[in-house]
Amino acid sequence: GMKDLPGRKSVMFFSEGFQTLVQNAETPKFRKPTKVFDALRAVIESATRASVVVYTFDPRGVYAPGAEAQDDIVGLARSPTAGNSQEIRVWEDNVNNSIDTLRYLAQETGGIANLGNSITKGIEKVFNDQSYYLLGYQPDSETFDPKQSKFNKLVIRLKRPDLKIRYRSGFYG
Repeated sequence: GMKDLPGRKSVMFFSEGFQTLVQNAETPKFRKPTKVFDALRAVIESATRASVVVYTFDPRGVYAPGAEAQDDIVGLARSPTAGNSQEIRVWEDNVNNSIDTLRYLAQETGGIANLGNSITKGIEKVFNDQSYYLLGYQPDSETFDPKQSKFNKLVIRLKRPDLKIRYRSGFYG
């Protein structure tokens, strides 16, 4: 819906994330992507095409991985699985997966994942991030061949170590 607006657009997305990986029955140590992951990729593609940057926020605040139920960490003690260490590990994996999803969405669109305790500071970061230098380049015409609708990966390196750069991982022809 934002593609017709001029310039770079920003979206602040508040969510506890979502599960994009499920346990693989054949190899339990590995997880496989869900349909949610496919939908997330489609959202990222649409955002990239429309020059939309997504800033993600996790309203749960800081999460303490590796904590035990007896530590009485807010949220962990309330988890439905408190008490069984195997179930706690599964619950932690699910929380980590949901956090990684928010990081992934922000990173792939050029935004910042705000996963700390202060939503106010996160919003301040977003507003400070609105002043930027935008670099562009024009790829070869073969990149936009309609027969090859593919993702074109970008890698950008800086010569000066004191500078920071954020960029989308690529674009669709």
